[in-house]
Amino acid sequence: MVKNIILDTDIGGDPDDLFALLMALNSRELYLRLILTTDEYKQGRFKYTQKLLNLLDKNINVVSGKDFRRKKCFVVGHLIKDIKEKSKKDLTNEMQKIIQKNDHTYVVCLGPLSNIAEYLLRYPRMKDKISLIVMGGFIKGYGKLNIEHNILYDIPSAQKVLSSGINCRWVLGDHTYKDEISIIKQSEVVRKIKYSNKPYSNLIYQSLMAFFNNLFPKSFMHDPLTLSFLIDKSIITFKKERIIITDRGLFKKSKEGYATNISNKVNYQRFNRMFKERVTNYFF
Repeated sequence: MVKNIILDTDIGGDPDDLFALLMALNSRELYLRLILTTDEYKQGRFKYTQKLLNLLDKNINVVSGKDFRRKKCFVVGHLIKDIKEKSKKDLTNEMQKIIQKNDHTYVVCLGPLSNIAEYLLRYPRMKDKISLIVMGGFIKGYGKLNIEHNILYDIPSAQKVLSSGINCRWVLGDHTYKDEISIIKQSEVVRKIKYSNKPYSNLIYQSLMAFFNNLFPKSFMHDPLTLSFLIDKSIITFKKERIIITDRGLFKKSKEGYATNISNKVNYQRFNRMFKERVTNYFF
């Protein structure tokens, strides 16, 4: 059965959001009904998404989310100066139109949880019609990093989502910060994009270079991995735990915590086959 999805993304920084969008568009198992931008910067993420969809010849409703005025993780501003359109739609209303219409909707949360927290505050009775799959959180951490980016950037919203009782699966950074699913400038997919003649390839390549040259030399495919569970449930297994999110953004197991599902094991080989099939083939 085809799953209706809403993609909630902070696209325009780390390219994993970009690749997750491409995967969603190229998966017959999914019906992408709405795209929300989160951690906005002057509607730049909205404009970037519109430009990319135009080049891909896709007509999908995009709505701009809460603007925190944080520029650090937004690297594609120089690529969207030709886009004048602005988002004027009410985000929670647009979500409600989709969720009310469907028997069930999956919201794929790939950035800070500001948008879904706002929706649940306004429409708390709709939570039974939604399932969330969230990229976010750490139990063990990654090196010196123990507060995951998406949680850190809006801790109160993450706490609200966890405490809401909504059906949620958290794909932890413990399972996404893995070299097996990382991309660098020399990776095969980057090379294919560079030499591809598709109308969208140059925008995507320039986006990758903006990230690699200005933020980090490596991108982990956090978001495509998170999305992949909705296509093939065997890629990620989850276990039920009681979790609290501290005011610093730490995930902790606790008897007093909220029962939720956190990632347990990942089949990286199976994911990489899917990634190559659903994403790399865009650029042949």
